[in-house]
Amino acid sequence: MLNYIKYSLTNFNKIELKDMESVKLMNRKESKYIINRKTLALILDKIHEDYFILEIQKQRLMPYESRYFDSPHFDLYNTHQNGKLNRYKIRKRTYMTTGLQFLELKFKNNKKRTIKKRIEITETTHRNEIKEFLYKNYPDSINKLREVLKINYDRITLVDKSLKERITIDLNLRFTADHKSSSYEDMAIIEIKHEGDLKSSSIDRKLKEKRIKPISISKYCLGIYRHYDHVKTNRIKIKIREMNKALNAAPSPLRGKTVNNKAS
Repeated sequence: MLNYIKYSLTNFNKIELKDMESVKLMNRKESKYIINRKTLALILDKIHEDYFILEIQKQRLMPYESRYFDSPHFDLYNTHQNGKLNRYKIRKRTYMTTGLQFLELKFKNNKKRTIKKRIEITETTHRNEIKEFLYKNYPDSINKLREVLKINYDRITLVDKSLKERITIDLNLRFTADHKSSSYEDMAIIEIKHEGDLKSSSIDRKLKEKRIKPISISKYCLGIYRHYDHVKTNRIKIKIREMNKALNAAPSPLRGKTVNNKAS
């Protein structure tokens, strides 16, 4: 199925990174969906005329690595699990295709908008620059932060033709933490990043046709749940049940014209 998905990506017209300035969407709303690979393949076949696909160095499915930081008592995780807004995530992201690295801070405010700030990390970046960035943007003590989770995955990035909506689709999730590893091979996480409503979103319409509902679960919280036994789990267990139900759902045909893919 992964090979079929890769072939489906060849139906999209490409866009280059330099042409995506207007869809950075550092202040945005996010809608997240979890589906299996078969359902993803059906959806990709139906939306290729509505989106560009990011291509870098002739790659359209690109490897990422994210390393997440939290306190020894998992304060950031617990804030999320307690359902609080005005919450933070801190991570170092590496774009494996280009080697670019950023320290990123994501803040979800009480209006459920996600605000992302980041600083590039290079060979010449001084430790004090990183500290200054965190002091400026993170209200708690940075001295308590430590790396608690590594996530590797492969990402598809789509941009709608009006350059107002960005879609990320994450596959092949692998978690490493506390000397253990785990993976979700059949899972695809679709995240729609947008400024306003989703009335004009082609992929959102296709998901609704299949009665697929948004699931508010983060890769970070999922990884912590999988690898640390002592953390709070009541809230995330509900999300896990929703996630498993979505992954086990059999794909059904979507309305619309069928695309002749190169894969049979």
